[in-house]
Amino acid sequence: MHKNIPLVVGITILFLGTCINPSVAIDNAKKATIPISSGNTLYVGGTGPGNYTKIQDAIDNASDGDTVFVYDDSSPYYENIIVDKSINLIGENKDTTVIDGRDLNNGVVFFTDGILLNGFTIRNCKTDPLDHCAGVRAYTNNSIINNNNICENGYNGIHLECSSKNNVISENYIAHNYRTGIIISKNSNSNFVFNNIIEYNDLDGSYGGGISLSSSFNNSVYNNSISNNYYGLIISDSFSIKIFNNTVISDYTRGLKISGGRENTILCNNFTGGTGIILRDTVDNLVINNTINRPSGHQREGVILTNASYNRIIGNKITKKYNGITFNRGSNGNIIEDNIIDSNYRNGIKLLDTGDCNVIVGNSICYNSIHGIYINESSRSIFCYNNINFNNGVGIYLVSNSNNNIINGNKFLRNLQGINISEYSGFNNNIFHNNFFENENKTYDEFNNYWDDGYPSGGNYWDDYTGEDVDGDGIGDTPYMISGGDNQDRYPLMFSYLNQGAPERPLIGGETNGKKGKEYNYTFVTTDPDNDKVYYYIDWGDNTSSGWIGPYSSGVVIQAHKWSNKGTYIIKAKAKDINGEESDWGTLTVIITRTRTTNMVWYQWFLEHFPLLEKLLGFIL
Repeated sequence: MHKNIPLVVGITILFLGTCINPSVAIDNAKKATIPISSGNTLYVGGTGPGNYTKIQDAIDNASDGDTVFVYDDSSPYYENIIVDKSINLIGENKDTTVIDGRDLNNGVVFFTDGILLNGFTIRNCKTDPLDHCAGVRAYTNNSIINNNNICENGYNGIHLECSSKNNVISENYIAHNYRTGIIISKNSNSNFVFNNIIEYNDLDGSYGGGISLSSSFNNSVYNNSISNNYYGLIISDSFSIKIFNNTVISDYTRGLKISGGRENTILCNNFTGGTGIILRDTVDNLVINNTINRPSGHQREGVILTNASYNRIIGNKITKKYNGITFNRGSNGNIIEDNIIDSNYRNGIKLLDTGDCNVIVGNSICYNSIHGIYINESSRSIFCYNNINFNNGVGIYLVSNSNNNIINGNKFLRNLQGINISEYSGFNNNIFHNNFFENENKTYDEFNNYWDDGYPSGGNYWDDYTGEDVDGDGIGDTPYMISGGDNQDRYPLMFSYLNQGAPERPLIGGETNGKKGKEYNYTFVTTDPDNDKVYYYIDWGDNTSSGWIGPYSSGVVIQAHKWSNKGTYIIKAKAKDINGEESDWGTLTVIITRTRTTNMVWYQWFLEHFPLLEKLLGFIL
């Protein structure tokens, strides 16, 4: 074997060399393709014979399909341009080819279809709120506004209006415009806005902002960076708008406001800073998988619903806001599902003088500075299967005429108090099949409510219940008393209700390279979503196992083992809670050798990562 070591090393180096490739830079495909003109090219500026000195003169002499190319050596061009032909209008360099509107009118106006505008800085259009002038104002279909700087205009940056359809606005820098960066309005439908940088618009603080869509349908806004505008995005009286994959930073102001309209989709955006999302006088919107947070500084609301109904807010992460989600008056039939709502400065969810029949289901509502869910004058709603844990106040706090709500299947862990019903609060609330663990105070109820679902369905699980279950039906034989009045859980559960999930797959830690016959300690770590105690089953990979051991509290368990023979072993471990729910297997690979384990680490690493090399060396060794 020793004679073949040089050969082994040589083959290893050769094999490794074939597997490591230099990094290759791959250019991203441009989202907006610049058309290749089939017509003539007219030049503006520069030194060529017959070149024009004004952009408008070249456009006036062009035909459909032509290109007007503008050099930057005569920039800035003090013009207010009208494009009424299907041409390509291209600047030499977007930073140095400047169209200055002289504060007289719009910078560039499209009056026909199929126009490309690329490579300009467009600035200083007219400041006149009555005319709504813009750097680029378009009455057009199938046009492209790409790769421009549209800045410092007296009113708006880009304005598509009057049934402008199927246009692309992409890869522009749109900043420091007096009112709004991009407006799409008046039945302008099926347009695409993407890969733009839009910042510091609305210089007068008059409720303008980054992007505004009004009275329009089926527009898509995605992959934009929108920052430090009064509003990041405003959608008004529009429907089937798609807002996705944008980054919206809005310090003290608002990320997105939807007012009126319906059936809009807000997907996978990142809202950082001020109030994240406002839904007002709108229905049937989908808000899904967004991140809404504020790392530091002044706190605003996460999501606000006012007179907003039948919306679905699903899978969002809402952290470090004032309140995570706030319902105001007249908001009915909304579904709040599977969100992470934690570390907010007041409440996780707040329902204030709101409507009926909202559903709060499957959320993680944790670590909020006051209450998990605060319910004030809100009735006939359902709060089920939420994890309401580690809040500094009450898990669910009902006040002021909150009646006929259903609270079931929730987990309350380590809150100051689990549920509190007081302060002119509610009647006929149904509270059952919840699990209460380690709350400083379990419950308080001054009114007449129902704390169980009758027999044999049962009541709630209380970790401090001391009664017996003589007949073994899983329900305690004596009631659990609710403090604050005469209420009681007549049928307390002996075990947690509907275990809310199996333990996490165990993580295994310890030595991965060792010697035969030597004992090593290994750690096994899991957590159970119900805070149940867990058992472990450990398969050591050498035809020996621990069997089910435990139960243990969630956390670290240490077990020792040694192997009698050299080889590669896979430790497998799974966890099972006291309700019998089992986790997936966790694994750890351990290599046991006879001697010189440390010196052969490199060799074992190659065998693990390059199995073909192991077969090749097997023929030699």
